[in-house]
Amino acid sequence: MTEFDDAGLPPRRELPPQVADRIYASVRAGMPTPQRARSRAPLTVAAAVVLLAGGAVAVNTGVDHVPAATEDTATLDRCWSAIEQSGRTAEFPDRGSWQQLFQEQLEATTMTAIRAGTRTVFCETSLTTVSVSAPIDSLESEGDDRVRGLLTTPAGTVVVAGRDIEDMDVRTRDRVLTYDDGPDAYETALMSAARDGVFVGSLATNDLTRVDLVAQPDSRSGLQDTSSPPVPIAPPPPAVFVEDVAAQATYTTEEELALMECLHRPGNGGGPVIDAPTWQAGALLDYEISTEDHRTTRTRTVLAVNARGTMSCQLNPIWGISYFPSPSDPPDNPIRVLSSESRSPGMALSGDIDEGVTTLAISVQGRTVTTEVRNRTFAVFLPDAMGSVPELVQRKAITATAYDAEGEIVFQGPLQH
Repeated sequence: MTEFDDAGLPPRRELPPQVADRIYASVRAGMPTPQRARSRAPLTVAAAVVLLAGGAVAVNTGVDHVPAATEDTATLDRCWSAIEQSGRTAEFPDRGSWQQLFQEQLEATTMTAIRAGTRTVFCETSLTTVSVSAPIDSLESEGDDRVRGLLTTPAGTVVVAGRDIEDMDVRTRDRVLTYDDGPDAYETALMSAARDGVFVGSLATNDLTRVDLVAQPDSRSGLQDTSSPPVPIAPPPPAVFVEDVAAQATYTTEEELALMECLHRPGNGGGPVIDAPTWQAGALLDYEISTEDHRTTRTRTVLAVNARGTMSCQLNPIWGISYFPSPSDPPDNPIRVLSSESRSPGMALSGDIDEGVTTLAISVQGRTVTTEVRNRTFAVFLPDAMGSVPELVQRKAITATAYDAEGEIVFQGPLQH
């Protein structure tokens, strides 16, 4: 069994059995909470406006208003600007009545809950998009329903209200993911309890607003009635969706072509990854190893950066994507290992690094591999290394030397996960 260690965000999706243990077993054990993305100034939203049909769903969270000192005024203004551009201001309470209830940082977007007069509005923002729900009046469920869908967005985000529920998973009703070497699978969101019965999660990072969804309440708390089937939910799409008309990226180098393949190959029928034109190609890791049954397995991973942080996208043996927000404060170590994979023999490391570093040398067990840094990212495979990457890092047995363009050493020391 091959170990795979990923220091990034929690996994979102079910994988084929033959690869699930390798990729996710060690990820979910003892993972530290990822750092939140920085607050960002509002983007100017250009003139591409799409109005999506969707009915209003009732909610009243009862959450106290966030103090003005912590309210993200720039995001609220950006959400209101999208409503103005859509020509639907008459359907929403005036901007002057808006108060931020809470804000959730997701993989590639930010979800903000807003008290607008006596109603509630959810607004999701990414680098190039704004999605705004129709105003919602009350959270009261109808009949015996414990779960109610509030919003699903073109960025793959789901907002659900749950009554007397500790935790919840949401997944596609049908298997929408296809793999070359395994059975089809579901897209699954491990929902986080945002505030007072409102759950928010990333089902995907592309548009699944037309896909049927189901919820499984109390899926991780041990309270789930295993005889109860998943609950169908129908969260409406946003009432307003505005997308910035970004310049299309060009893809010519090997790294750029791998990034283009990544961004347009989620494999779930939802189109390209959100904010696709904003990503700039970084390092590419491409290597082959022989398995115990004498088969050759190819692993191919491309890194990319944008204003929110760093992305790692695996293309082979299966498609998978992870996001790593930029740290709020400068780290002590300029080299950040984002993912690693231990083989027997061999190990792969990838991550990001401070601006100004052009070359990186990684040393372990008497062997050194030197690699170029591309767009502040690196990826390296050490074919003869043995052992578990986290264990070697903990023992400070993997060291790095970083050089600038003049060949001067700007950092030398042990790697940190």
